[in-house]
Amino acid sequence: MVQVDKIGSRRAMLGEGPLWDPVSASLYWLDSMRGLIVRNGADGIEREWRIAGALIGSMTVRKAGGAVVALDDGFYAFDFETGDLQPIALPERGNTSVRFNDGKVDRQGRFLAGTSVRAGVQEARAKLYRLGTDLQADEVESDLHISNGPCFSPDGGRFYFGDSLRRRVWAYEYDRDSGTPHDRRLFFDAALHGALNDGATVDAEGCLWVALVTVGRVLRITPQGRIDRTLEMPVPHPTSVMFGGPGLDTLFVTSLRETPSGRLKATDPLSGSLFAVQGLGVHGIAETRFGA
Repeated sequence: MVQVDKIGSRRAMLGEGPLWDPVSASLYWLDSMRGLIVRNGADGIEREWRIAGALIGSMTVRKAGGAVVALDDGFYAFDFETGDLQPIALPERGNTSVRFNDGKVDRQGRFLAGTSVRAGVQEARAKLYRLGTDLQADEVESDLHISNGPCFSPDGGRFYFGDSLRRRVWAYEYDRDSGTPHDRRLFFDAALHGALNDGATVDAEGCLWVALVTVGRVLRITPQGRIDRTLEMPVPHPTSVMFGGPGLDTLFVTSLRETPSGRLKATDPLSGSLFAVQGLGVHGIAETRFGA
């Protein structure tokens, strides 16, 4: 039997980026608008770190220790022990029309993160970047509005990526040697469901799980593009998903109360909470740490 439970008492303004780190047996997630990184540890202790003056689009844990966070203008190294923040690569420095948003590490340890246009910007100015283990950032996709849901098939040979404003998720072939997505095709059209596609993950069977903002659902979609499961959430705006827990069989789901643009808002008492979904009978894939 599927069970959905709210975790803890915390309510984010814009909950995003759940990340299960199997090495530390910890769940990391973000309150993007408040600049908060939250960790729910195996010891049951919840900790938080604040990065002042910035929205956090996404993060990954590093093999070398600490984390890489995608902030407004680019990629930064973050030290959990000291709170020190150091720039790595800032491809959007000085660009006030976009900010960094969702990101995920590929199976080889490279961090792919995209940008989102800011409120009032109508043109498709956002891009997708790849931060390599050489700490260089390269543009790999453009002509975007709101980058969301990057994730990879179990073998790393397929890349899923969406634009929430266009309400589309694309599937790409992915060159595992170079970290280059190519041969894009439409995989899922969220407009047919009256929703915006947001964060996503892939399970061990290769199926895509995607959060649908505005309709309160998470869908499971087979590699062939067929919807085979619909999960109703107790909030209208689930934002992102990630499998975790000791058996990688718990689906963690973040949600929002308000977006930076103010276009999406929720006033119910559960919105902004973190949820754990159990009893799905499905396992996820251990996420790779950033390889530098």
